[in-house]
Amino acid sequence: MSKVLIINLNTEILPYPVAPLGLALVASSLKDRYNVKVFDAAFNTKEELIKSLNEFVPDYVGIGIRNIDNVTMRPCKWYLNDIKSSIIMPVKENFSGPIIIGGSAFNIAPREILDFFKADYGIVGEAEYKMPELLAALEQDKKIVLDNIISKNDISYSKQDNKRKYIELPQADIDSFIDYGPYNTRGSYPVQTKRGCAFRCIYCSYPNIEGNRFRLREVKEIVDEIELVSQRIPDVTFEFVDSVFNAPYRHAVKICKEVIHRELKVQFRTMGVNPGTVRDELIF
Repeated sequence: MSKVLIINLNTEILPYPVAPLGLALVASSLKDRYNVKVFDAAFNTKEELIKSLNEFVPDYVGIGIRNIDNVTMRPCKWYLNDIKSSIIMPVKENFSGPIIIGGSAFNIAPREILDFFKADYGIVGEAEYKMPELLAALEQDKKIVLDNIISKNDISYSKQDNKRKYIELPQADIDSFIDYGPYNTRGSYPVQTKRGCAFRCIYCSYPNIEGNRFRLREVKEIVDEIELVSQRIPDVTFEFVDSVFNAPYRHAVKICKEVIHRELKVQFRTMGVNPGTVRDELIF
């Protein structure tokens, strides 16, 4: 069974650590076919990364990049140079196999970032779907001709847009891949109820990253995940990390009603709320 090391990076854009939801989804999509390990650079050093590479001896390394910069004009902090020196170069010095880049930041400028890091492959879009396809092709030594995949030898790619109304995601099970203790004391457990955003705000990168239409998760799947995680991690706080939680409005209401119906005693917060669609029904 081939080994895959997935690296979660640490960025400082928020005052609290952000648990690696996207990378956990990728790990969950691979775990039945590969020996998968997630290295959490948010709470581990470069030296520990090198040790992990030498001890685990992966066949493939995936690196998720969440942010290019701190989204602040003054002072602006550029992350890519630090990522290159603290993550990319140590990986290259201690690993000779394919390096695969993905993540929300990568989706903003995939060709430029792939070239900047001199990585082998990049995944544009939702890696929990494309990573298994890419690894399967690499395992069979096939020429990589896949939608949403870019390579150092071919910077052209065909981006396949997902037009489904609903989206199916594997259970992230973040706490099964990393030590969740530091996040539980300082942060929250991320939950996506949808992907994409239909508002097209000129300052926002969500439509470029996830698409310009809402793609919803089934309410039962969302609340099942919340219920299972709350049983594993007492006193956890959940954070809805959608572009905007309360749009579409009825979808948000259905989630809240299902939580109430199951009498789940859990804490919530949300990253984004559209004030134009806040109604009494959503306020407790």
